[in-house]
Amino acid sequence: MLVMSSTGRPTKAALASRQQVEKCFHDTIADGSGGRQTDPEKVFADVSQSDQAALSLLGELEGRKLLDIGCGLGDYSVYFALRGAQVYAIDLSEGMVRQTEHLAEEYGVGDALFVRQMDAEALDFPDESFDIIWGKAVLHHLDIPKARDELARCLVPGGIAVLSEPLGHNPLANAYRYVATRVHKIRTPTEHALTYQDIDLLRLRFADVECREFVLVSSLLFAWHYFKSVVTGAELSPFWVNSVRTGRLYPRATQVLDRVDAVLLRTFPFLSRCCNWIVFKCTK
Repeated sequence: MLVMSSTGRPTKAALASRQQVEKCFHDTIADGSGGRQTDPEKVFADVSQSDQAALSLLGELEGRKLLDIGCGLGDYSVYFALRGAQVYAIDLSEGMVRQTEHLAEEYGVGDALFVRQMDAEALDFPDESFDIIWGKAVLHHLDIPKARDELARCLVPGGIAVLSEPLGHNPLANAYRYVATRVHKIRTPTEHALTYQDIDLLRLRFADVECREFVLVSSLLFAWHYFKSVVTGAELSPFWVNSVRTGRLYPRATQVLDRVDAVLLRTFPFLSRCCNWIVFKCTK
């Protein structure tokens, strides 16, 4: 729990503690990752509609200057560099930075991909540095107003930030998140799935914020995989949720249930609040 000052804001010591928790957690993941999560060439080739939607929002990458916040193992950063973008990849975790550097070297994109250890809440870049900012499951680890202000500052006028994040209004998903944090220790206690109130905060600094929700009925796949793992005693990795969501574990079922979700959400838009994932584009 964060310690609050008399003004109701987290103290500097609490913020340092939050960032240290995040750094240590992701350093540990990086050390045990084996070097990559997936093939960078195929990182957007998964069957999930949320990844395809995010890719379509990014637009043309050739010749664009792109910042990847919370780059993790570097698979997305390398993908962008392979598509002709000039990529700056940052992560709070020193271990993740090393993994991204190694992956860039392996794929021969070191001249187009610059990696630095950096806090996304205090970006060390000049104003209006980037055409595009990308973040995959990163914003929910951050202080939203601080990160928002930095993203807006570093984008050129008309630039975009495309963010793909967990959505935090589904009580069953939140119950799992509690168990994953407290029991399985595969989530940090400092992260929080985004709410619509968080997204409203983004609208205070961006000219336009467009959102699309995903993963409704397809949440059944998460429940199935989780209970199967518990019953069989299989270890859950920090990446398992993403592997299910992207369709890497159950590709056919993901395709079918994603189509069901699309029909339900078009017919009953109010169900979007029950979704577990959201993709949005912020235009400066």
